[in-house]
Amino acid sequence: MTVPPPPGWEVRRLRAPAGELHAEPVPDPARRAVWVLEASAPALVLGSTQGGDLVDGAAAAALGVDVVRRRSGGGAV
Repeated sequence: MTVPPPPGWEVRRLRAPAGELHAEPVPDPARRAVWVLEASAPALVLGSTQGGDLVDGAAAAALGVDVVRRRSGGGAV
């Protein structure tokens, strides 16, 4: 069962690799929206200021794990 969003709100559902999801442009001008994002493959998402040296890129690639960076800070997810 799908519940419609409240008036004035947009609901976006996206399924893609994590790098593509984090590259989605932020709407300008801003508007009320809920984004439901589903990564289509395993991924390790680094915060905006985390160094890439925290990850063994070759090991991640061998395991099929994408390593991507998000716009905001925080730790790895």
